[in-house]
Amino acid sequence: MQGGSGLIYRVPIFINDSYWGLLSSVIDAKSLLDSALDDTTTSGIALAIRGTDGTGMQGAVFWGEPTLFGSPDAQLVDLDVPGGKWVMALRATTMPQQQVLWLMQGLVLLLALTLGWITRIVLLQRAKLARLALFDPLTGLPNRLLPSDRISLALSGLRRGTSRTCLLLFIDLDGFKLINDRYGHKAGDAALQSTASRVEAAVREIDTVSRWGGDEFIVFMENVDRSKLDEIIDKIRNAIEMPITFGTHELKVGASIGQAYAPGDGTTLDELVRKSDERMYADKAARRAAR
Repeated sequence: MQGGSGLIYRVPIFINDSYWGLLSSVIDAKSLLDSALDDTTTSGIALAIRGTDGTGMQGAVFWGEPTLFGSPDAQLVDLDVPGGKWVMALRATTMPQQQVLWLMQGLVLLLALTLGWITRIVLLQRAKLARLALFDPLTGLPNRLLPSDRISLALSGLRRGTSRTCLLLFIDLDGFKLINDRYGHKAGDAALQSTASRVEAAVREIDTVSRWGGDEFIVFMENVDRSKLDEIIDKIRNAIEMPITFGTHELKVGASIGQAYAPGDGTTLDELVRKSDERMYADKAARRAAR
């Protein structure tokens, strides 16, 4: 770790039973153990710990004096750690042996508390990263990963020959780059956050709104009446295009929207995104031509 050694705790992350990735937390071992144990030398105790990679006596000494493990009057204590064991060696230098035993018990408790604290940090990081894996931190909307399972499940249950179907809308903001260039990225962030909340408010609670990337959003709707398509699109577009107040400025973005039906335009998320993306660009070109 940057030329030194560290404690590395690795946890595989699974989302909906699918492997997503590996969380690795790296902790500066020397700083941690120095803070917890460095005063032992001034308290009349010589102390060392070994067990790199959780291998106990087979592992290297990573804190303290290695020769302590060969001392005949040193006490050895096994410490359970995630993935294996450490071994702590203690020897009295200026204090009575009974006090050493008392101190040893205290050190074992201290190390146990320290390791528990490390585990808690790891678990908190894991929960945070799991949320980051599923949700866009700026808008709070699901990102690409979270809706894919729901959409795939809905598409697998489709029955052909019905007037009610699934609909995917692909939304791209018009004029967003101009806001970033003119007013800065904070204004752009405000526009994205406003768009996210307005789109969510314009659709049903059961519909899935997701930030697809950049200034692109998708909406997935089940059991949609095809005759309501224009009404749905107009409602979303009107909500997005309402002025956004940012400080003393009034921001405006447009919305180019493409649509794709399932099963008519595809039976997978990739197929629906591809078709709706094509129609979004057609909508964008038509809106430019009409200006």
